[in-house]
Amino acid sequence: MKRMLWLIMFVSAAARAQQAPVAQPSVALQRVSLGDAQIQADKPAVLVLPREALEQLGAALAGLIPSLKSAPGTILLTDSTLVLLWRAPGVLERRIVVQEPTVLMPIVPQSSATYQYALEASDPRNRFKVRLPADGQYYRVEVEVPQGPIVVEGPGDLEGTFGETVPVKIRLAARAGIKSAVVHHRSTSTSPWATAPMRLESGQEQEGRWAASLVRPLGKEVTIEYHIVADDLLGHTTRYGLPDKPYRLKILAPDGTVPGQGEQ
Repeated sequence: MKRMLWLIMFVSAAARAQQAPVAQPSVALQRVSLGDAQIQADKPAVLVLPREALEQLGAALAGLIPSLKSAPGTILLTDSTLVLLWRAPGVLERRIVVQEPTVLMPIVPQSSATYQYALEASDPRNRFKVRLPADGQYYRVEVEVPQGPIVVEGPGDLEGTFGETVPVKIRLAARAGIKSAVVHHRSTSTSPWATAPMRLESGQEQEGRWAASLVRPLGKEVTIEYHIVADDLLGHTTRYGLPDKPYRLKILAPDGTVPGQGEQ
């Protein structure tokens, strides 16, 4: 069988990409998971296609075509049937063939705008199509020219084993200098937000790494939601995460299990 099932390899590559970070180029990339997102206009962004989304598309397509039979965890799509539908303001919709588990997002540098996109899969003869999100809907990407501190490197969603405290670190830069950075955090989605001031751990006010230590939750409260607010000396503010879209720290026990599992 000369024609390989490309997406089987694609899914495998996507899984590897989730396990190991992509090599960093000279300009740091913003990594966006499938869904709505907010990014900055001062550096390029890549869309990361998760394995679960690809499997969902494959299962939906196989449901339309009974003759397609796939092994568990694989998707019968070929190298020309996965397409990124991209909408930019004032421009006709573009169809970008997806060939890698990460796709460079065609945003205009140094310009604020709202983009829309969807992921479409079709059978080899282009008779059946499925997409994420549903027909007529699109994910939104809000692109903003940074007015406050720039997030050079952020922790994002993390999981790991920790001691009595959980470190949160972020690298910030601002020409005027960073005045302050504060972590807003909570251990459940219904808890009120608490705050923890961050300190400059290394570097300088113009660019450096800021850190804070959060108290590890007890019992079954094994996830910390957080977002960071940073201000420069001119009064400009940057938010890393939002109260309604926070990042999450998943805390694992030293043996790799989640603390609290099995507790009565």
